Amino acid sequence: MKNLFRSCRVPIAVLAMGVCAAFGFAQSPKPAAAPASTPTKDVSPAQKKLDDINARYQKAMEEWQDLATKAKSQEEYEALAEKRPGDAFLDELEAVGTEAKGTATAAQAWIQYARIASGMRSTNQVAKAVKVLVEDHITSPLLADVPEMVGNAFKPAKSEELLRRMLDKSPEKSVQASAMLTLGKQLMSEKNAKPERVAEGRALLEKVQKNYAGITSSRDEEYAAVAAGQLFELDNLQVGKTPPDFEVTDENGVKFKLSDYRGKVVVIDFWGNW
Repeated sequence: MKNLFRSCRVPIAVLAMGVCAAFGFAQSPKPAAAPASTPTKDVSPAQKKLDDINARYQKAMEEWQDLATKAKSQEEYEALAEKRPGDAFLDELEAVGTEAKGTATAAQAWIQYARIASGMRSTNQVAKAVKVLVEDHITSPLLADVPEMVGNAFKPAKSEELLRRMLDKSPEKSVQASAMLTLGKQLMSEKNAKPERVAEGRALLEKVQKNYAGITSSRDEEYAAVAAGQLFELDNLQVGKTPPDFEVTDENGVKFKLSDYRGKVVVIDFWGNW
């Protein structure tokens, strides 16, 4: 066993930042970004309410995160997690969405509702917002964030139905790319997936890679690049395949390659905090 660990190096290490790493729990997620509103000369009362809600939520999250990063133990962090801002803002956002039903302001309110609920891991509330967005705002570019939420909030059959609807009805390339990418991954990851479903999933990923270059998500990730990564994983990082070679530098500044250990038992530990 000693020889095994002497022969192993950790090729990739992600530097953990903040006190959270000391206790092994993830850093607090960033506040849900408020959907951008279109400046107009005459801002509607509903839009003013939404802007006020978003400003107060942003402030509350910043204050909460400041406390969370100062947590001195796992228990203290978990206690703070129970106090994460959310429910009160969701009620206000729903009220604005109802008041401004069918407008761009309503779409912004429901997207923010879904983002906050997602951060709270409240799948029922995410599902509620997604249903409204797909039914009332299918042409909005804000729906680009929705496909990923769909996969987490609904059972596979309903998730597929909603993703195909967005793919068919949305005129926005970002929404199309997001729905296509999410649906492709879902089809290929089905348990006991039929060959034709796997083939369709792969074709969707290839289409995203080919036709949606330069289209980015709200996290500044290029959909085409994400699809390319998925395809690379499918073709190269499966059980039984030879892993691609790479070169890294260890903690002592010595460069080495994975292939240097060909024929030996190697433990590769990928880890990170986020």
